[in-house]
Amino acid sequence: MSMTPRYAADLMLEPSVQEKDHSLVFTNFLLRQIAVLDEQGAWEWSLRWHSFYWFLVFAVIRLVMRKRGGVDWYALTHGAVTGIGGLACAYLSFVSAESLTGTPEPLGSVLCHGPLTSLHRILPTASVGYSVFDLIDGIHMGPAFIAHGCAMFLFSFYIVEVNMPQVLAVMLALEFSTIFLNFVRCEFFTPAMAMANMLLFVVAFFAVRIVYGPYAIYQHSYYLYTAGRTNEASACLPTGFDHVIFITGMFFNVLNAFWFYKILKKLQRKLNGTEGIKASNELGPAKDKKEQD
Repeated sequence: MSMTPRYAADLMLEPSVQEKDHSLVFTNFLLRQIAVLDEQGAWEWSLRWHSFYWFLVFAVIRLVMRKRGGVDWYALTHGAVTGIGGLACAYLSFVSAESLTGTPEPLGSVLCHGPLTSLHRILPTASVGYSVFDLIDGIHMGPAFIAHGCAMFLFSFYIVEVNMPQVLAVMLALEFSTIFLNFVRCEFFTPAMAMANMLLFVVAFFAVRIVYGPYAIYQHSYYLYTAGRTNEASACLPTGFDHVIFITGMFFNVLNAFWFYKILKKLQRKLNGTEGIKASNELGPAKDKKEQD
């Protein structure tokens, strides 16, 4: 189903509206940045080709930068792009959407109104391109990471193929925590900087993956299982889409809870001195004495 583009410049709120709710000042700030995407034709970009573009970007970064300084630079790039972009999408959807369009999100998406902005449309393509490498890395990191890689690849590819990218866009806020994860083994951090980064990682993981993640899944599942059963919604929702979102969301919620438990155990080991501050970012104990330093 063809969606009518909603250009950020047209969504800008009048000063009189902003005076009633000062949070909407930030909304206009975000819309001004997204307007740059609109000017570049983001509403017309092919999602498949843009996914391939991101695949090439991450492949080049991975090949050139490798793990210089102990940082996975291609993974950090993905975390920064999708994490920060996802937070912007989440803010616009869950805080500002009703003021912008008269319909709250994700209800608007369920009722076939399309992506709220071009950022909601195009951001998930970065995860499609990245998920190939996430799956490859997972093979060398254990069952939980393989499961995450498979789920991320299949889900992001599916979301783009059924033309519902806005659903994944707001979920990508969860990637914000990976910014700090990718600095855990940073070789140019002092011990104090490494500990500060670890604490920021724990706080960010809890905020976006333990608190926000289940909330976002609940919101989507609620509207999909209610408004999503109407004739209006059936015009754009694929068969079984509600079940796909619920099952995939629950999988990631359980996996994140499992990881958070292991993260807290790792933090405990660092704080009591049984594991070095700059030990590996694997969620098990440091493998050898060298990593304890």
